[in-house]
Amino acid sequence: MKRNKFRWLTLLLITQFVIASFLPVYAEENVENKPIQIYVNDVQIELSTEPISKNGTILIPLRSLLESLNMNVQWNSEEQKINIYKNNLEVELKINSSTALVNGEEVKLSHPPILEKSIVYIPLRFISEVVGGTASWDGVNKVINIYIPVEEKPQQTSIVKNGKTIYTNEEVVVKDDVVFIPVNKLSEIIGIKANVSQDLKSVSIVKDGDSLVLEAGSNLAVINQVTVETDFKPFVHNNKLFVPSQFVGDLFGFTVTWNDETRQLFFYSRASMFDLEIIKKYPAVTNIPQLVPEENVMPIEGRRLLVSDNPETLDNLSFPNYEAVLWSDRVQSDEDKIDYRTYAYHVNKTGNTIKLGINITNYSDTNEIEIVDLRGSGKESSDGWSIIDVGVKIAELSISDKLPAIDLNNTVVGKGESITLDYFFANHEHLISFLHEFSVEKKSGTGPLDYELRIVACKDKSSDLSRIHGPLLKANDVHPRGTWNYSEIYAELPVYKVGDKDYSYSISNGFTDHWFSAENSFEQDKGTRDNKGHFGVKYRVKIPIENKDEKPRKLLIRLNPRGGLYAGAVRTPGGDYIITPMNAFYEVSNMMEYTVEEDKDELEFVIMHAGGGHLPVSINILTIYTLEDVIKK
Repeated sequence: MKRNKFRWLTLLLITQFVIASFLPVYAEENVENKPIQIYVNDVQIELSTEPISKNGTILIPLRSLLESLNMNVQWNSEEQKINIYKNNLEVELKINSSTALVNGEEVKLSHPPILEKSIVYIPLRFISEVVGGTASWDGVNKVINIYIPVEEKPQQTSIVKNGKTIYTNEEVVVKDDVVFIPVNKLSEIIGIKANVSQDLKSVSIVKDGDSLVLEAGSNLAVINQVTVETDFKPFVHNNKLFVPSQFVGDLFGFTVTWNDETRQLFFYSRASMFDLEIIKKYPAVTNIPQLVPEENVMPIEGRRLLVSDNPETLDNLSFPNYEAVLWSDRVQSDEDKIDYRTYAYHVNKTGNTIKLGINITNYSDTNEIEIVDLRGSGKESSDGWSIIDVGVKIAELSISDKLPAIDLNNTVVGKGESITLDYFFANHEHLISFLHEFSVEKKSGTGPLDYELRIVACKDKSSDLSRIHGPLLKANDVHPRGTWNYSEIYAELPVYKVGDKDYSYSISNGFTDHWFSAENSFEQDKGTRDNKGHFGVKYRVKIPIENKDEKPRKLLIRLNPRGGLYAGAVRTPGGDYIITPMNAFYEVSNMMEYTVEEDKDELEFVIMHAGGGHLPVSINILTIYTLEDVIKK
């Protein structure tokens, strides 16, 4: 930094000397009374007003010059301060101050910036030479010539994610083997939330509880609130903030490589598939299950469930407009708080990347509402194996209560206001699914809750989703859609008697435990559909046990799909586990072993089915006998 400071001081001394040499010519030509022309790289720029001369220094209208140099400017009227940004350069000027800050270093000016008739004037030579160019004055023709080195132009490249090309002709800049990419494009590729400041000076990135803050022109990065020094500096080009793809990708679970010959940028997800232990599956055949008794099944009220899975495929027929509501919950209630679980599952076949998310509008004119304890996650799949990398992963996060917390900049929704709770991007031919839990509470005021919660989508990736209030897409198939006053279901199976060889009962069978029907949903007139597979639902199972063997017995509890490929996650007394994908009928998962100590006992567990799976699933119990037991029998 000392070297940079010395360079700038030397540059300013030379600048002031050159300006002084121009003064006689400037005076002789009486420039103040004649129009001055300014050229940047031989292209004349239009001025909002004429340049002026103060104490022998040429001052030019700030906005005219900066726009010609593609620089970003921020004006603080209270502090009379000007901040200027371009790539790795940051300049701070103050009205009537002869001291400037250049990348944090103080530099003396030959003349301070001034404010005249609401127009800010800045020293011509200081600004032109700070950005690495030169300026010259032609006193005879009254022309100022500014030459700025041409920046390295972005290269056109293809983006490949997990072996599949998802973008072509995208802009990247390669500097010293570091591939810089616009941060908004990077957020679409690796599924991060990138909040770029309005002046493009900084970006805050979050994903699944991890955070990163980068600033243009700075080699410091803040990772999970810890500041580290890096070998790169983000920069702004064409009103886009470019960040290092390898560094950001590595932090959020991707290996990023660049092929200089083919001009391709490759992203490979290396995130571990699951955090929970996976239950092994085995080839086996179970007996035909009975249906869980209808009188033993009931919903558990307390948290609403909003499901958006219809139309599941979003193409230009089902999604013909620029934007749409996929499903919504219109609420008018005397309650002060309503808890939610929202679940969305859609495939993008529009031909372009789309943006999906959750928004809410407060229609009350007497109270404010607040979003409390917002947690959630979204997963995207491009390889057709969605039951694994989308369905099971979301079920795992939900069953283990590890949905990441989401920090909203503003949690309060005022009268008549709308906000976005969360959003995601889905590339063409990609599946996107997201699940959230939160509460809507009355923050202040009087009167009933009066709001609408929506799952929305837009074909413009930069769109503000909070403003989308319609239209509602029509349901076009049998996939689930609706809002129910509960998100959990409870079933007590018949008593299992130790030694019974024929104990099997199917759950989520669409008949005896069909509480999530279209008829039970709110707003049936909007096109609700059955949720027979209980997607987004936690299914609690209780099994009473009788043991007349007068000694402890070990039981094996198994799961067997009865409708097609099935997977999910389960919480048992021994821990939380992943139910690996199984084919129907001839594969089983040994969910757990359980020892019955008394003559009567109870076993409870909770299952969440993976999106993309096929129901029903059978619960089968066997008694495990030792060799000694078999010999005795």
